[in-house]
Parts: sequence; C-alpha cells; structure tokens
Amino acid sequence: MAIITRAGKGAPLTHDEMDANWTQLNAAIVALEALHGPGTWELIDSKDGAGLQLVDFLEGFDGSFSRLRLEYDNFGPFSAAADLWLQVWQGAAVRSGLSDYEWVRNVLRVSSGTNLVVVDADDSKIVLTLEPATQGAIFGEIDFLLPTLTTKRGFKWSSWEIDPVGSDQSILTTGAGRFKGNNSAIDGIRLIAGSNVIEHGVFSLYGKRV
Repeated sequence: MAIITRAGKGAPLTHDEMDANWTQLNAAIVALEALHGPGTWELIDSKDGAGLQLVDFLEGFDGSFSRLRLEYDNFGPFSAAADLWLQVWQGAAVRSGLSDYEWVRNVLRVSSGTNLVVVDADDSKIVLTLEPATQGAIFGEIDFLLPTLTTKRGFKWSSWEIDPVGSDQSILTTGAGRFKGNNSAIDGIRLIAGSNVIEHGVFSLYGKRV
C-alpha cells in the first residue's frame, strides 16, 4: 500500500489515512533498523583511487561503529616501487612521526620465491604491501580494532596479490599493527601509494554498529 498524500488525493486526508501512513513509515523504519542493526556491515564510503596517491576516509570514526573494515579491490600502482601504506588522522593532521606505528607482516609466496616475516617496532606508517607488481592486482581488507578507543588502536590485514599475466607468482600477505604515537582518538585513515600514484583500485569502508 502506497503512502497517501493530499496532493495525490486532491483532498484533505482522513484520520484513518494519516494513521495508515504512520503505520507504513514505522514499518519501513523497523525494516531498515533490522537491515543495518548490530552485527551487520554498513557501507560508509567508497572511492575510486585511479590517479590518486592519497585516499582518505574521514567518516565513521565518531563512535557510531564498534568495528571498521576497509576493503581494497583490484589495487595496482603505476610503479612497482609504490608500496601501499596506512596512516591515521587526528584532527586536521595525519600522524607520520618516525615512531608512531609498529607492525609485523608475513609474506607467503605461493608458487615460488622466498617467504618473509618483516617486523618494524618504530615506523612512520604501516606497510601493508611492499612493491607490488605494476600490472598486478591486489585484493585485501583491513580490520580496525575498536577505533573509538584512545589506546591500543590496532589493525590487522590480509591481501592476495596476483602477479602480471604470464607469471605463476601469487602472494598472500597478512599482518597486524597499531598506532602508538599518543593517546588521542583516531578520526580518520589514509592510504598512500608509496612514491607514485594508483593506476586502478576501489577502496570501500564499512562499519558495524555498537
């Protein structure tokens, strides 16, 4: 049953018609709350990174969500030297102090090559992927542990890199880290394509409500 409007009816609504409208609106609200209630991932923002070096997300850090997840699909840089880094926003500033972050990254080369475990206890950023192939594609996700906390702001991530056509190399990267620069709240995140720009890739931020 559709909402009845005065313009559509051509006359004032009766009390029963107004009651019916409110009933339908309330039912729609209940359905939306069920769809976006606790335990359900909501899309907060999505950005096409093509041609950008910096991708910022400044929504979703107001305490409305107990968990945040950022997914990146088909990411590839113009230069093989363009790592994918992560930094956090606080107020109007991006945190990039030389000892603001600590992280560990495990690199598993599925087909060939050397597997690596890289640890950095003092860094100016979190290194999510290191020098991916220029013609490759990376699919991954970053989970943010309780982003509203002022201490122990943690991240964990995983990504799958598919090397260029003709290569038998595939790379699985997993890692964890945290921002430790100070005890102020985080209110945004930034992804950086190292020393170059992003050729292709879509980045999407999701949240789970408290």
